[in-house]
Amino acid sequence: MVAAAEIGEGRRPAPELLGDEVVSPIHAATNPFNPALAKTNLGQQEALLKCFHQRAREKKLMKVDEELEQKLEALKRQELAVRQLQEQKRSLSPR
Repeated sequence: MVAAAEIGEGRRPAPELLGDEVVSPIHAATNPFNPALAKTNLGQQEALLKCFHQRAREKKLMKVDEELEQKLEALKRQELAVRQLQEQKRSLSPR
C-alpha cells in the first residue's frame, strides 16, 4: 500500500504500471479543497489547480489520440475489405 501511495503521489516512478505516463508530485498540504488550508497562499492554490487542469487535459488528449488511432485502424481494415470485395467482383464479372 505504501508503494501504491508513493506511485500515486508521484514520489516513485512505476513505468511497468504507467508506461510513459509520469505522475507529477502532489503535496497534500497544498490541497485547495481542504478548508483548513484555505488561508494558504492563493498563488500556490492557483498553481496547483493549473497543474490539475493540465493533467486532465493531457489525459483527455491521450484518450482522444487512442480513440483516433483505433478508429483509423478500423477504417484501414474496412478499406482493405472493400478493395478485396471489389477485386473479387472484377474477377467474377464476365469479360
